[in-house]
Amino acid sequence: MAASIGALVLALGVLMAPAASAEDPTFSVTATVATRGGTPIPDEDVRLLPAGGSDEDPVDEGATDASGVITFRDVPAGDYVVSYRSVWEQSAPATVAVTVDGSEEVSFVHPRLVALSGRVVDDLTGEPVPYVMLSGYRELRTAELTLPTDVNGRGATFAPAGSYTVRFDEWHEVYRRTVLAKLTLKAGSDVTGRAFRLVRKSHVTGRVTLGDKAVDDARVLIGSGYVQTSSSGRYSRDVEPGSYSVRVSGDSERRWFTTYLGGTVRKPDAKKVVVPLGRDGVADIALVRSATVKGRVVGRDGRPAKGITVYAWNTDREGQVNARTNSDGRYTLRGLATGEVALQAQGGTSSLPAEGKTTVWARQGEAVAAKQITLMDDAIIYGQVTTAGSSPTRQDVSLSTSTGTFLGTFRPDADGWVGFAALPAGTYYVHVDGSNLRRQVVVRAHKTATFGTLTRGELRTVSGRVTDWAGKPVAGASVHVYDQYGTAYATVRTGSTGRYTIRSVVSGSYQVKVTPKASSPLAWGQVALSVRAGKDSVRDVRLGKGATITGLVVTTKGKPAIGVTVWSQEGHKATTDATGRYTLTGVKPGRQTLKITDPDYVGGYRDATTTVTAKGGATVTAARATVR
Repeated sequence: MAASIGALVLALGVLMAPAASAEDPTFSVTATVATRGGTPIPDEDVRLLPAGGSDEDPVDEGATDASGVITFRDVPAGDYVVSYRSVWEQSAPATVAVTVDGSEEVSFVHPRLVALSGRVVDDLTGEPVPYVMLSGYRELRTAELTLPTDVNGRGATFAPAGSYTVRFDEWHEVYRRTVLAKLTLKAGSDVTGRAFRLVRKSHVTGRVTLGDKAVDDARVLIGSGYVQTSSSGRYSRDVEPGSYSVRVSGDSERRWFTTYLGGTVRKPDAKKVVVPLGRDGVADIALVRSATVKGRVVGRDGRPAKGITVYAWNTDREGQVNARTNSDGRYTLRGLATGEVALQAQGGTSSLPAEGKTTVWARQGEAVAAKQITLMDDAIIYGQVTTAGSSPTRQDVSLSTSTGTFLGTFRPDADGWVGFAALPAGTYYVHVDGSNLRRQVVVRAHKTATFGTLTRGELRTVSGRVTDWAGKPVAGASVHVYDQYGTAYATVRTGSTGRYTIRSVVSGSYQVKVTPKASSPLAWGQVALSVRAGKDSVRDVRLGKGATITGLVVTTKGKPAIGVTVWSQEGHKATTDATGRYTLTGVKPGRQTLKITDPDYVGGYRDATTTVTAKGGATVTAARATVR
């Protein structure tokens, strides 16, 4: 303590005592303790000591009452010392010598202690807050001031003079921990009637419904945290004041999509809830229902196809799910968006796989029945591939329909055997990728057909240099060499000098296609190549200036479609900004059909297209696209 109790201001008054009996007279000694501002200090330690005695051997001792007074009674006449030690500060006691020959009074004034009284109220309502504790800190150390409140929210305390940061630090269900005031206490100036206002915690609250029903145990994500809804669909989470994104995750049964505040499945279209200091923000969320598709799968014999997987996907927007059939071959698929849905069932046995397909129109919020799927597609095509100079296990073999649709790619085993199963009857082509080698195969329903043996010659290399229109090397570009049927053996990237070498050709006509990095302003390039059997080839490729395409995507209401993806035909992509605009760079000159997709949000926008004629080195604007 900066000043010792020895500096206490002392007032001593001696009053004339009434006459005592001559035999054994006794008297009273009264001590009063107060601040310099005149406020009585209760519960202070006062002792009556014999003259020359110590604190450890008092004649009497006690604590001051609510009025700051203590009276020692039945004190015989004589010399004494009154000792006062403050419980509010650690220091040596103050003492006053007194000769008792009548009733005596002693007054102590604490030079540094300041009285503080006031009330704690709710900042919003002004109502008193009972039974809370405020703390005051000097230099962020241990609390040196504590102010507890009573049932009426009032409190009184004492503290040494000084500057304090008054805080509400305890956990409370309603009020937030916070700094309440910067308070300076001055000796001789007691503080009375000071009001401290507690700020309520801020919350995001709301109710989650599916249709007209409350949703129990839904996961509500608020900023970086989450809570679960109650049986009434309600939730609440403490938050700091601010603006928050709120969403409800989709459930395990896929009855609804992940839904954001504002009733949308798309984050860019979501509203935010604003939470002021000491107030609540309300975010009620009506979940967006998904579509349900039910159906049945049977084998060719009409018996239920038990325990097989049924895959389903929206054909014109994001959305794909799968489910397994029960013992009766029945399935239920949830989590799809409105629109056409393709279904594919995969069953049969490991030695004889079978598939079945159908389509159905799904509607969100409804359950629709799909046509029964029969596992009719079980034809098999197989054969052997031999490869000169390398293992057949490194050679891709693909299957396409007679119209050129590729169905799948596999690699043969060590002996060159490869097969394709679960096929409908029809005409197919088996390709030895990148070799200009293919064979037509016709297979009948439920039958097996062979393509015989396809022998691929030894692979040769194609090398060259990729440059831009100015002759500068293009590094990091992808180089593919496609045969006349559109298949390729391998892919490489150009080095820092723009050079590449790829071992992937046999003989015949090829196309060398070069795709620059996605960020490049260059257009992709393609040049023809004729390869003689057993000979390596050299082919340089020069890339021209790509076109820049800008455009706008809007909703059916004419508002910007934010966060959708726009694709060029060769695979360049861009995402629309907050105004619905996009910019594609490095687009190949010529007529382009751009595709707009919404890949991140199931139940989001349907696919759309727009057209434009791209011009190398120039910026053109595509026709405005509308998504639904």
